[in-house]
Amino acid sequence: MERVVYELIDGRYWDTGKAAFMRPDEVDENIERIRLISAEGESDEKYLAKTLEFYGFALGEVAIHASSETIKKELKRLDEEYLTPRTLADLACGDEYAKALWRKHERLAEPLRKRLEELASE
Repeated sequence: MERVVYELIDGRYWDTGKAAFMRPDEVDENIERIRLISAEGESDEKYLAKTLEFYGFALGEVAIHASSETIKKELKRLDEEYLTPRTLADLACGDEYAKALWRKHERLAEPLRKRLEELASE
């Protein structure tokens, strides 16, 4: 999938390749930007999450604005990306790189797990 950068109406940029917001100084003139705004004028994180899901991009931190099914898919994607059999084996051996991957996985997954709990209790 090619790299796409979405520009929200509030001036923030979302890098689909990194599944994260970019600082404005990271967006140079060589990066094609797509201004994200719906016909109804939506251009927030919730609409960004819908757009990313529709096009099959990773949701990153905006997954908290998605449905429980989508959040579960994002958690599965994170597991597949960060918790490979090799990483888990290295983690069991105390490898520092594996520990760093585990910490990153947990940092990204924790807000999604919390949001799933909130949705389940609603």
